[in-house]
Amino acid sequence: MAIACNSILPYSVFAESRGSLESISGTLRVTSTELPDDLHTGVGTVCIVAAHPLCLSGLEGEPRTHEFWGLNTASHFGVPYTRWFQIHPWEILLSRPNLAMDVYIDWLNRAQFPVYLDEAQTEIPKSIRYPREDVAETIGSNYFQVNTIAYMVALAIHEGFQEIKIYGVGMSSNDVGDGYARPCIEYLLGLARGRGIKVWVHPKSALLKADLYAQIVDPSYLALHKALDILRYPAEHMKYSDEKVRLDRAIVALEELYLPLLRNKADGSLQ
Repeated sequence: MAIACNSILPYSVFAESRGSLESISGTLRVTSTELPDDLHTGVGTVCIVAAHPLCLSGLEGEPRTHEFWGLNTASHFGVPYTRWFQIHPWEILLSRPNLAMDVYIDWLNRAQFPVYLDEAQTEIPKSIRYPREDVAETIGSNYFQVNTIAYMVALAIHEGFQEIKIYGVGMSSNDVGDGYARPCIEYLLGLARGRGIKVWVHPKSALLKADLYAQIVDPSYLALHKALDILRYPAEHMKYSDEKVRLDRAIVALEELYLPLLRNKADGSLQ
């Protein structure tokens, strides 16, 4: 299966024309596989697939016997999704009336796989209420209700998957969201390993990585880290525009230099 990493479905792509968006939605629907017989039993491997373009390589080689879980508006051509996660309150989504959100909700409506929502919605036929209470009992606390990736990892633990693979998750930012989401995700991945679940994280992800203590840090790493922090704040708060697209591309180019340096750090993703 060929993965087109530039086929992410956030507002930057939605801003084209309804015809092209319907084509994207239709392609995603067609490439989705039939629901596996063991769905909800946690058998085998689940690939959690987010949007970071530098953390998607290798996804195209994953067997179609795996489960593939997507989230929010981060979709990729060729991925045989088996479940979708949109945990943000439905009322908030509906309060953002624009072409992008209209097309996204229409796509959810036509999804051929389970769609996990804050609460099931009649207009989304495949919608399922995320089982917070059951998952909290399995995890031992509600310390997964922090971001969508954490919700997904927690459900994979709850269902007893034998392996969890993380694609498309960068988490190298000092953004407030990453600041509280990253330790939660890392905690859950450690919890999974402690329960005998195999965990694999894309090597370019910042998850489970840190500076080596009491050792000299590469000055180029520090410079790039500072530059990314300066650029990310305005990029995260800009409305969609040509300027935002150029800034986002500049950030990705810097991350291509920055993330490989993390390979020389303490790396908990290695087994």
